[in-house]
Amino acid sequence: MEDVSSLTAELKAHLPWHQARIVFLAQFILALLRSRSCNLYRIAENCQSKAQNESSCRRIKRFFTGYTYCYEQVGRLILHWLNLTSYTLCMDRTNWEFGSKHINYLMVSIAWQGNSIPIAWHCLDKQGGNSNTDERIAVMKKILVLIPATKIDMLLADREFVGQKWFRWLDQQGICCRLRIKSNTQVLASCGKTIKASQLFSNLKLNQSETWYCKRKVSDVSLYIAARRTTTGLWIIVATEKPDTIIEDYYQRWAIETMFGCLKSRGFNMEETHMTEPERMDKLMGILAFHRVMFLSLEKLMNTLKKSQQENRVEKQMQLLVYPKLLVLDEIGYRPMNRDEASLFFRLVTRRYEKASNILTSNKSYADWGEIFGDQVIATAILDRLLHHATTVNIKGESYRLKEKRKAGLVPKEQTSKGE
Repeated sequence: MEDVSSLTAELKAHLPWHQARIVFLAQFILALLRSRSCNLYRIAENCQSKAQNESSCRRIKRFFTGYTYCYEQVGRLILHWLNLTSYTLCMDRTNWEFGSKHINYLMVSIAWQGNSIPIAWHCLDKQGGNSNTDERIAVMKKILVLIPATKIDMLLADREFVGQKWFRWLDQQGICCRLRIKSNTQVLASCGKTIKASQLFSNLKLNQSETWYCKRKVSDVSLYIAARRTTTGLWIIVATEKPDTIIEDYYQRWAIETMFGCLKSRGFNMEETHMTEPERMDKLMGILAFHRVMFLSLEKLMNTLKKSQQENRVEKQMQLLVYPKLLVLDEIGYRPMNRDEASLFFRLVTRRYEKASNILTSNKSYADWGEIFGDQVIATAILDRLLHHATTVNIKGESYRLKEKRKAGLVPKEQTSKGE
């Protein structure tokens, strides 16, 4: 039950829910990870609870039928864990059928280093088909409650998400978009004639890109247009308000396609849930959003790994820690590790290496990591894997805690801190 306790404590610190509901959510999240399935019976079998499977299954069903939670609170917790200063957003839609019922999801996620984390979603109450502008705006309004437009670097979306009303609404909000358009989209050329978008790039060869640095009318909105022709001859044509790095930016959109695969057949098999009501599906998506990112202090991590080792289930615990696409580890260097702990940490880093992303925070320089892990050889091996694709951010100045105390008048102005 150590896993449930540590996750419960983290959730309770950020979600103003009843204790019993928090414990249930922690059990449900971990059971989802173990079962790798959205089938409610399989989840019940993997709940860390003293209750029988049938009792756990009934409790899960009651949660989806009778309990309502605030999606804004879930979103703020995910943003807290990510702790980014700006955001690249992806919008896309996925659907599947269960019997005669269509489940049709409109999703916005945060793209970060090849990963995609759900942040706003809506299960469309219609039989398949594309989203409309009003539905897109409704989802984006959820985003703007969480993230101000000034912190949105760009919104990436595929060919479904175009149209005059949509383009203009994004422009009014001050949101830069990189939206793919169809090759036969009508564009107003400099000669005043309307032509197909692909005709602007008629001389483009395979595996080449080109950008027009003068705006063209797309859906009666003036936008820059760039294109890439793949090695197979496929056109990738993107319209946007800013002309630089258009195609390179747009390729980040692939992260949301990968995320859908992980939520569906290549991961949790959302199709297996057998739920079809939009309200219940939205609740499930809110819980699945937690599985794309996990936050732990190093002390909690090591306590969890040591406990699992003592109970001869360390391999299962490693599998749980390897699955999240983003693992945030806080307080590296807070306390030194012994050799066994360092070995466990090295195994985790090795398992996640080049498969998932990590964020680590520490008040120790890399030169001091030999002291943290009690062995310079292990420390070097860990750093070799962590730094291979990493960006190091050195934060200088006083801590935010000290700033808040100073604002409240609890710390004299002359007292300073050079970091925490």
